[in-house]
Amino acid sequence: MGAFHSALMVALVGFLLTGTELLLRNHLSHSGDPLERSWLLLRPDRSWGWQQRENLETLFYDKHVKTDSNGFRSGTVSAAAAQVVVAGPSSTFGWGVEDDETYSARLQQGLKQIDASVVNVGQIGFSLPQGLLFLRNKLEIKNIAPRYLILAYGVNELDRNRFFFQSEQPDLEVFGPPRAALQFRITQLAHEVLLFPWLIREAFKLFGTSLCSSGLAQRLTVRVPLADFIKSLDEAESLARTYKLKLIYLTTVARFAEAPAQRPVLDPCASLRVAEETRIASSILEYNASVSRWGAQNDVPVLELANVVSAGPDSADFIDPFHFSALGHAKIGKALAAFILKMERQNGPKKSN
Repeated sequence: MGAFHSALMVALVGFLLTGTELLLRNHLSHSGDPLERSWLLLRPDRSWGWQQRENLETLFYDKHVKTDSNGFRSGTVSAAAAQVVVAGPSSTFGWGVEDDETYSARLQQGLKQIDASVVNVGQIGFSLPQGLLFLRNKLEIKNIAPRYLILAYGVNELDRNRFFFQSEQPDLEVFGPPRAALQFRITQLAHEVLLFPWLIREAFKLFGTSLCSSGLAQRLTVRVPLADFIKSLDEAESLARTYKLKLIYLTTVARFAEAPAQRPVLDPCASLRVAEETRIASSILEYNASVSRWGAQNDVPVLELANVVSAGPDSADFIDPFHFSALGHAKIGKALAAFILKMERQNGPKKSN
């Protein structure tokens, strides 16, 4: 009887945990904050920290999200057949819009006359150093050989936080060497069962106010200091030369002028969060200026998104301070298509040398 009761207890606990996990996932998919909802889309990775889950088909903010075997949100376009690769953070991925509403999908429509296939390799939360590591791997391993590479990084560089883990080191030092197998496996297991990170985060929220007031939340440095960002821009240009790609860079634009009450609360430290957004908004200008100077020095075309979408407080081009609406994506896709078609007329369809 003792063994039977033990087995019954184990089965009951397993049933309760499974039921709780399923209920939590359903709750997070409909009512979780942006970080919690992102857990449903992302998985840890030993080299570049995390990436979107492969072969995913789900709803994210009530919008359809489908990824391929690489974790790319590219619809029916095969990565191996891509002639244009678009890489960037969640704004490139298409946070809050349908699969066919991303600016990569709109660009695909705009390039019909030259029959160019576009692949969206945007990854939620990625910085430029992280993205280049990811891209180099995909170009080498997955036999992807596009003519154009469009990069659109800039916001996450200025963040102080990362998915799944934190570090005082900048991204150039954090990503690259694979994380220790045991450390990675623990992280992987913790995020396969979302109940664990959710409980940890809820516990943090109970003490979050005191943590913010003590300054602990401000100790982390920005993920990519400006000097590292410039180094990464040079690496991007080197990668483009190596693979004979025509490189295009999109500057960063964000709508930060919302009233605080309109902004989603991600944690208890609301005043700190507002200060962080203000810091990022002012720093973006400096990073954009570096992109423009680097583009001019290296003959890399730069598309200034501030001239494409409206960033005013009531702009319909954004759904939040960081992410474009379907209208904003449509404008960017149209501008990019015109940009590439002009380059095609000037340079011809062949890869640059």
